[in-house]
Amino acid sequence: MAIKIGTDGTLYCNTVKYNYKQARNMIADGSYGNISGCWSFGGNSIYTDSIAGYKTYRSFNIKPNGENMLYQNLPKIDLSHKYYAGFKAKSNATANAAMRIQNLNNETIFQCFFGTNTNGNWVTISDYYNGIGSGIIEAKLNFASYGSEIWVSKFIMIDLTDTFGAGNEPSREWCDANIREWEVITNYGCVSNNVNINNITTRYPILNATPHYFNYLQLDSRWEPRDYMFMLYGLENVLEGYIYSSVAFELNKETMYYASMDYHRPKASTATEQSIDFYWPEAEPTLGIVGIVQNKEFCNGGGMEEWKRASAYNNRTTFANGTYALRYDFNNRNQTTDFRVTGINLQKVQSNLNIYNAFNNTNITINDINKEWCDRWIDGRSSPIIHIKDPNKTDIEFNTEYDIICNDIEIRPEFNKVKFDKNTGTIYCRKLEKAQVY
Repeated sequence: MAIKIGTDGTLYCNTVKYNYKQARNMIADGSYGNISGCWSFGGNSIYTDSIAGYKTYRSFNIKPNGENMLYQNLPKIDLSHKYYAGFKAKSNATANAAMRIQNLNNETIFQCFFGTNTNGNWVTISDYYNGIGSGIIEAKLNFASYGSEIWVSKFIMIDLTDTFGAGNEPSREWCDANIREWEVITNYGCVSNNVNINNITTRYPILNATPHYFNYLQLDSRWEPRDYMFMLYGLENVLEGYIYSSVAFELNKETMYYASMDYHRPKASTATEQSIDFYWPEAEPTLGIVGIVQNKEFCNGGGMEEWKRASAYNNRTTFANGTYALRYDFNNRNQTTDFRVTGINLQKVQSNLNIYNAFNNTNITINDINKEWCDRWIDGRSSPIIHIKDPNKTDIEFNTEYDIICNDIEIRPEFNKVKFDKNTGTIYCRKLEKAQVY
């Protein structure tokens, strides 16, 4: 497919290779979409479904009781590195609160301070550690409120030095404006259920492959998520391994569904034709099939550069309404290779579309969107991988393979033309159509 700009604002290409970096979110289950059990609560602070977070189904409700209201263990901190951290917050009165990054002696390394009345609006609260120390330490997040009641969601923390390299780290202001996960829709319309610290080995059984399960906060490397992770090790005597749901989910044949997972397969080769099949129900036709590729070809680095989203977008009109288990296949093709997965989800797209319309004052419908829109705007129950535009690579390019190279493509069906922002390397379009849908 040649690169083409349609008169209606649709952008056509072979595929997109992004200049953004992919970083590990050092904070797990940042809006408690998985009800994971990896957070600790003090006083009468809780998570709540009654007041949604910023584009998230849940929020944390922090009561003004003083220290240690919400806390989580963090990965080790390299004091010579630069870090960015933040969250979304809302209050109805003047509040005084802080998210502190501390060592195990409760000494604060840096903090994101909140001291205002947002009048019921969500705002971004962030801060920046400038790498002024030395040594590697154990660390934790400690959130406390001293003023009025507040609600918080979308906790994000990334190691900027690890992600961009020393001397190339972007500013706090750039991070506030150019991290994709600040604006994605999280934990809406979930059909599949949550994974927590207690059900990790039973929620999604692994068959026909050697299984490994890694719990929340267990892993502390730049390329592994702080959320849960499954690993399937392919067997040489089988073509495919399976991830099953342990329970059945209700299907409405007229509803559009989005299935997704983030996978790690760094030595993938299209020559072996390995792929992921999304089944729900466990019968043909599938929800979708996606070929496995090396993600380093599709992003510009960062600790999570080898993780890639695989997804499917479809309805189930050939099946009867009812309850069915889902099955996601790893087609290893008799290869003894490992396949790591996080963020397993199946979602009703309309629920996410409703949030998009509410926040953007738009009226778009299912007929206006496709899988690329879902990939851009929908996260599952959490955001273990952070996508941040590279301020050092803001050129927008079209190569001879008819690929687009840029920092980001914002797919906005309310637009009627394609726009180019050369300051951030961002393209805006009505719809994105790719010949290669990896």
